[in-house]
Amino acid sequence: AVVSTQSTGTLEQAQHWVQHIKNATLPKTRRKWPTPVSTEVPTAPLASSVSLPLTRTNSNGSSHGSLASAGMLDSNAMVTEIHGQRAVQRPVSETDNATSKSTNDPVAPTRDSVSSDTDVSERCDESPIVREGYLIKQGNMVKNWRRRWFTLSRSYLIYREEEGTPTKGQIRMCDIKLTRRSERYPDKRFLFEVITSKRTYYMMASSQDEMDGWTDAISHILKNPSDTSSL
Repeated sequence: AVVSTQSTGTLEQAQHWVQHIKNATLPKTRRKWPTPVSTEVPTAPLASSVSLPLTRTNSNGSSHGSLASAGMLDSNAMVTEIHGQRAVQRPVSETDNATSKSTNDPVAPTRDSVSSDTDVSERCDESPIVREGYLIKQGNMVKNWRRRWFTLSRSYLIYREEEGTPTKGQIRMCDIKLTRRSERYPDKRFLFEVITSKRTYYMMASSQDEMDGWTDAISHILKNPSDTSSL
């Protein structure tokens, strides 16, 4: 289209119409703006007070792991706690160290009170006592000699550390095959052995008569298990 400046009268009016025509002929486009994305990250509610693992912090801000596991606790040790939305650091106390050790360290095993050479625990033997007294007994795992208090009944041969103390071990009479004088250790006088299906027990008396009394009493029970007469 041709626009005459004479019909409009002014140059400004002509320029206005030219711009108007240009706008009318250009394709109409719509810019679609992306939907704004929220940058806010939801946060879970924090506990009122949370203690973080104990760490040693240097002046440059580096840490050296758990103090409780390393066994270190000094004036440089700090513990970080979360109070609401705020992190607070404070010096480590002995209570913090003890608590951390109790949660990280495995439970220490306990040793059974019963001797390792038997698998029998404390029991109540109602059989009449046939013989009792001190003998020197050899250990099973460690071959040392220790004095033990022995009690013989028709059901069990029981030994303890001292008279009246808890049972250290016991031998069922039905498991005993034989008892006799022993020549295993020539330097041990008045030594006799009690042979069972599992092991051989070595015991030493203080005299020949005492050794004979023990071996005779055990042999009599083995030969006459149902005999309830006094020995």
